[in-house]
Amino acid sequence: MLLVLGGVLFLASAPIAVITLVFGRQDRRLRKRGVTGEAVCLERIYRDSSTPVYVSCRFSPGGSREVEATVASPRPAPRVGDSFTVVFDPADPAVAQSEDGLRHPFASVVTACSTAVLVAGLLLGGAGALYEL
Repeated sequence: MLLVLGGVLFLASAPIAVITLVFGRQDRRLRKRGVTGEAVCLERIYRDSSTPVYVSCRFSPGGSREVEATVASPRPAPRVGDSFTVVFDPADPAVAQSEDGLRHPFASVVTACSTAVLVAGLLLGGAGALYEL
């Protein structure tokens, strides 16, 4: 029984852990070496709500060429033409996020929880395998 429960927990949590690790990598990189800049909102992007989820924006990293990126919408959401702060990777300025979007460690929390369930699944599965011996 423990072996089956451990296997179910492992199979349920492994994909979530992998997905959040991959998507959380960009946020971790931006927190570590990101540079702030002012962006101008070009478009508000909605997803099944009246509140914008993403914004398309343009900014000039270090005064050089202009870069366009789609980032999580800051709160309150900027109107088209309004400016807001973004954090971008100086080595690849197209990798950007709104400063507000980096303040919410959702991916880190999901990664920690799914990793804990993953480890619990492995431990229960291992205990079940030993118990059956």
